[in-house]
Amino acid sequence: MSNSQKAAIDFWYEFDDFFLFRSPIDIRVAIGKLNPYGRLLDLFYHYQRKGEIKTGFKAEFENIKESIKLLADNNLRIIDQHFKGNIELEQNAYELFAQGLLFDNALGDNGLPRRPEGDKIHMMDSGIAGYIVWHAFIRITTLLEVSGNSERWLQIDRHLALAAAILSALIKSGKQPVQSDDPSHNKPIEPDLLNELRRHWLQLSFEELDDKIVQLQENVISRHI
Repeated sequence: MSNSQKAAIDFWYEFDDFFLFRSPIDIRVAIGKLNPYGRLLDLFYHYQRKGEIKTGFKAEFENIKESIKLLADNNLRIIDQHFKGNIELEQNAYELFAQGLLFDNALGDNGLPRRPEGDKIHMMDSGIAGYIVWHAFIRITTLLEVSGNSERWLQIDRHLALAAAILSALIKSGKQPVQSDDPSHNKPIEPDLLNELRRHWLQLSFEELDDKIVQLQENVISRHI
């Protein structure tokens, strides 16, 4: 295992552990108020269609700014703690995550496996929608100006949008990553296609990402109707 792959696995392990599996009470309460796959996602879709992300979408969350700040500050804390400003390493973690190439067979502090059988691969289990939720969270964080600076968040947003584009390309080519106890089951994206996606997605603005990340999901869905 390469150092970059280990860094990615350790990052996603802590990220999931903190926000999903062993969340502190205040984090669980904040997530409940935001309701990422309900209120946040639904309102993002609604205002994205109306072209009112900067107005209507922002106004919907003014009353829970402190909860958003708490979640955003901890997002940045974990990301920066693991990558320490190494943007190439950070981008690589999102790319590998999108491809389902992060097989975690490490042991925890208790000597037991960190991930159970059948759930050892760090990947986006909720598909393209999961990336849209995260994009929506970054958008509301920057619109409310509660954490960090917009350029840093745009950097992160481009990485996760690139990951969404990689997943979309894999789905369309019949290579959608899946959970498996075989660490070699999921196959990497072709290097030329990956470079093409990088050139496109890593230079987009927030406003362009609003539309293009939704289009990714629409393209994947329409292909299966």
